Formats: sequence, structure tokens, C-alpha cells
Amino acid sequence: MKMRNGFVSNSSSSSFMVLFPHKPKNIDDLKNMMFKGFQWEEVITSNFEDLPTSTVKKIVEKVFNDIRNGQQNRNSTYRSACYGGYIKEVDENTFVSLYKHREQEIYSKECQLCHKLVARYGDGVEKWNKKDPEYKDWKLVGKQYRKAYREYRKCRNVELKKFYKNFRSIYKYHKYLKVFEYGDRYAGEYIFEHGYIFRNLPYVKASHH
Repeated sequence: MKMRNGFVSNSSSSSFMVLFPHKPKNIDDLKNMMFKGFQWEEVITSNFEDLPTSTVKKIVEKVFNDIRNGQQNRNSTYRSACYGGYIKEVDENTFVSLYKHREQEIYSKECQLCHKLVARYGDGVEKWNKKDPEYKDWKLVGKQYRKAYREYRKCRNVELKKFYKNFRSIYKYHKYLKVFEYGDRYAGEYIFEHGYIFRNLPYVKASHH
């Protein structure tokens, strides 16, 4: 859960897989792709009212520098950006959500057994009585959970590949692919994560919350 009071928030970030018609030649070229018809000093707001705003110029300049220089120590490929995040179109609209639901049901049962054992014997698995029937159930449920999670990840990856292939086929005239990562863990990037700065380009957002 993410809780916020003013400008205070838990660290989060999102990856953006963006398709451009071609590699931007300069900042003017990139501005025409991202904010055609906007003035350089126009202010872009985020979808959270209390987060800082920024101008078209500052946003375009930073994105252009990220394209030209890359983002050090950040996600730079489709696999690392999307496989490690949450994509609404994939995780909510495909059968993979069934595996997620199954995984959560098992996880809930595992937690319930864990709470009972903690109440009975105290914190720390090493303190629990291994002959206790509920301890054996806890171990069994743990195995079921790991198996369900592996199934979920396997099917989710299949769906992600289908989604990615379809995404590229729809926008076949957008040849240049770039992945960015922005978030409140990096100073001054609130607007980049929450401001829909790629609104005029085909993109996929993967949340890492």
C-alpha cells in the first residue's frame, strides 16, 4: 500500500516502453513528437494535485538527454522493464489473473497458519514444534504457493510476449523503441512518472510499486 501526506511517499517507480517514429535528431524534433503545438514554457501537471509541475522545455530536454546518454543503473530493456513490473492490460485482462488469484488464496492460507504458529510458539520458525499438524500444513502450503507462483510467472511471461508482439505490430511505423524509468525515488521526477508525458506516443507503462 502507498500512503502519502503532502510530498512524502514511499519510494516507487515506473518503466515506460515508448515507440517513436524515429530516433529524435534534436530537442525540437523530440518536442514535435511529444508536445506538438505546445509552447516551450507551457506547464505540464501530474495526475496528483500536490506533486510538482514542470515545463515542456524541461521535460523534453531531460527525455532527450536520457535517449542520448541512457539512464545509468536503470531498466534499459523491454524484459527488465516489463517483466519486473505490473502492466494493467496484461495482469487484469488475461487469464493470468486467475493464476494470481490462486496464488493469493494459497498465500492467505499460509499466512493464517503462520500467525497461529507464532501465537503458539513465538516468532522464529526454529521455535515451532515440527510435529505440530499445523506446522506440517504450513510447510505443505508453502510448497503449493511456490508452485502456483511459478505457474503464474510462466503464463504471465507468455502473455507479455503476445502483448509486446501485438503492440509492435499495431504501431509498425514507429521504428524506434526506448525504455525509460522514472519515479519518486529519483529527485524531481514526479511529473515524469505521473504526468502522462508520453501521451502523444504509443507507450506501455509498467509500475514497480
